[in-house]
Amino acid sequence: MPRNPLVRESVIGLLHPGPVQLAYLNYLVVQAVVLLVWWPKSELYRMVLRSDPPSTLLAVVIAVGITTAYHALRLGAEEVMAEGQQSLREWAVSTGLAPGRIVGGYLTGHLLQTLQMLVLSAPLLLAAFGICAADWNALGWSIALIAVQLTMWRLLAAVVYLGVGHHGTATYLGLRALLIAAYAGLGAVLPGASHIVVSFRLLDPSRDWSTAGSLVRAVLTAGDTLAAHHVFLALHGAVTVVLVVVLRALLARARRGARPADPPRGGGGDRMSGSRPIA
Repeated sequence: MPRNPLVRESVIGLLHPGPVQLAYLNYLVVQAVVLLVWWPKSELYRMVLRSDPPSTLLAVVIAVGITTAYHALRLGAEEVMAEGQQSLREWAVSTGLAPGRIVGGYLTGHLLQTLQMLVLSAPLLLAAFGICAADWNALGWSIALIAVQLTMWRLLAAVVYLGVGHHGTATYLGLRALLIAAYAGLGAVLPGASHIVVSFRLLDPSRDWSTAGSLVRAVLTAGDTLAAHHVFLALHGAVTVVLVVVLRALLARARRGARPADPPRGGGGDRMSGSRPIA
């Protein structure tokens, strides 16, 4: 087993399905519904003859991106946790682990959970890929964009949780407002940071937008001199690095602010907060 207790905790959670996996199954249902709705059905043959491939893969990639980002946000805010899992604050104030080691274990556990999410969604992505004209390179970049985006959202939620708190309605609604704003508004303000815009340009680059509205056409054709997915990865990667630094600082502050008289609330992961609601 891994020496870092946070990684060990994550591995145990992956091997023993619980609330986290059950929550993601709900989002798999959403992804499957999108696949069925955008499946070309009897129109596939005519689309092939017209050299006009269906947009099924694009729709599924966007659905996977939204659902995984939302799931990561809930994990970062600790709204849904595995049985026996300790919160980040508990690791900081109740154990002797250095903040850097806590962050390292947290990120490693997150990468394992991300891999599990992508493996579960892979059959849907491959089914959509099989009927579209995209190449493997585009599919690979699409998966990379999803992974980087959900990592940023999980860290952002974790930072808000540690800095502001988890129980307030303002925090609960605020995180969701940020996610909605990112998907609804970034395309018009900063197209390179919008997962929807970048997915369109990566998976449907030959689409004729001349008949679209002026705003939609301007957004989806902006910045053609740069590879949109490279810009997306650079922006989200930079924000992720900043969030890692902030998260470490917040963990160190939580440890300094803990009262010496506070009784230990668990060591290497034996205690765990009660079950969280699943949505």
